[in-house]
Amino acid sequence: MNRPLLYFSFGLFGMLSLCGELRAQVSSTGCRPDQWYSVNTPSGVKLRSAPNLKAPMVSPVPRDSSLILCAEAFGDLVVEGVSGHWRFAQYRSFEGFVFDGFLTPRAVALGSSDSARAPVDSSNQANRAVPLPPETRPRLEFKAIGAVYNHCGSIDSLDPAWYWYGLYPDNESDPTRYELKPVELFISLSPGSKPGKPEFDIMPKNGNPPSLLIGGNRPIPSPPADGRPTGIKLPLPLMPGSNLNLPADGSLQSLDIRLLALGAIDELGDCPSVENYRLEIDQSGLRQSLSGFFQLEDRCGAPELFWFGDLNSDLIPDAVFIEKAPEKVRFTLLISQSLPQQIWTVGSRWMYQNCP
Repeated sequence: MNRPLLYFSFGLFGMLSLCGELRAQVSSTGCRPDQWYSVNTPSGVKLRSAPNLKAPMVSPVPRDSSLILCAEAFGDLVVEGVSGHWRFAQYRSFEGFVFDGFLTPRAVALGSSDSARAPVDSSNQANRAVPLPPETRPRLEFKAIGAVYNHCGSIDSLDPAWYWYGLYPDNESDPTRYELKPVELFISLSPGSKPGKPEFDIMPKNGNPPSLLIGGNRPIPSPPADGRPTGIKLPLPLMPGSNLNLPADGSLQSLDIRLLALGAIDELGDCPSVENYRLEIDQSGLRQSLSGFFQLEDRCGAPELFWFGDLNSDLIPDAVFIEKAPEKVRFTLLISQSLPQQIWTVGSRWMYQNCP
């Protein structure tokens, strides 16, 4: 049965407060996860429902993610010439079996309760973390900007040598489906620049303006062969009462992200006013507040979800939001990442405003 791509619900809705903590508790296997590890392979590992390479995947576990394992092994395995064991593990709110050949032990601190805290440094030699392997590739970074003319702000953070992509319509029959196409970033001094007040044009070199420019210090993987789009462009104001589901790039519904907007609309008009606004996301019971990511004081109304897709190939949606204020717009890119108590982190912010 096909799930709808998007689900919208406006109005009052009840929500259960779900615990998103990663807990070290006795599993169905009878073992107790109490050893912290991190993923050391660039492609990450897969958490599976059984100690078998053909078992269904419960969740991807990206590189540098932290997870806790049982000491007991559930079988030996050799993958790509690396020997290891199947181990029962907990990652975020997921549990399953993982191959430990691509994991590195880390220091761990367990309290008197069954809650596992994050890995910490220790002066005790027996508990000291094993050094992680040195980085062989630069940390993956992304930046999302509007393709604009007459940009008045600093352009120091833009690197034309990055891999840049423009967001263009992908399907004429579906106006929400957009494709990221490689472009060559072109930055030039605008003809209308005034002495001491430079203005810049930022656009693809071919002159075809996209809806959005996204750059990365490494290439963004090509879209899947099954024809799934590389992103969905809405945009949609997330006013109080909004309930929006962002489907994961795959068949795992547990990786879907639900956006919940709370608060009250105080005044309507061209620049709506909202009170006590909160924007939260939920993924299988792991709840995170996004309120600290959006702090444009003169914002009109609520942030808008402008685009979402999977930039870092972890099957979890990433998203671009915009905030509108008089004579300016701010783009915020939120990227899925691997900290146990967080789903998204800020990848970049970009502001453009009318030139004086």
